[in-house]
Amino acid sequence: MNATFVNRVISTLLLYLGLGLVAFANPAKGEPPTTGLVRQLDKLHDKLQLRDDQQRLWDNARHKSVEAQTATRADKHTLIEFAEAELERTPPDLGEIANRLDAVEHRNALWQREVRDLWLQVYAILSPQQKAIVRQHLKGELSHYKLLQNLRERFF
Repeated sequence: MNATFVNRVISTLLLYLGLGLVAFANPAKGEPPTTGLVRQLDKLHDKLQLRDDQQRLWDNARHKSVEAQTATRADKHTLIEFAEAELERTPPDLGEIANRLDAVEHRNALWQREVRDLWLQVYAILSPQQKAIVRQHLKGELSHYKLLQNLRERFF
């Protein structure tokens, strides 16, 4: 196995790991892992003025979002530690690294679907006025994301 092949495999594994975790918010440096996500949810929540039944669903979806984010971060760290340890072996078992990566991606996909479905339940019971607020919030987030993507493409 030549070094170029190993470098490509490692790069691909890290890329897939990063892409699998993109769905979850990244906190600012020095903040607890869930702060960025919670801050975004709380910003939207403050605008919505939810009824009691809506609030219960919101709280459940928010809790599951934080739980999913925490679990995926833990999976990421565990996978990186495993890959580092495996790459110290001669020869490393790249198949086992790939199997672990597949298992992590599968778990993350399940978390993502569960959280998405909960937020869709919240959205389904919002009033038309509340849905308009969500729409504006998401449009703002998308604009911000597009700006960041453009900056990354220009400078990195």
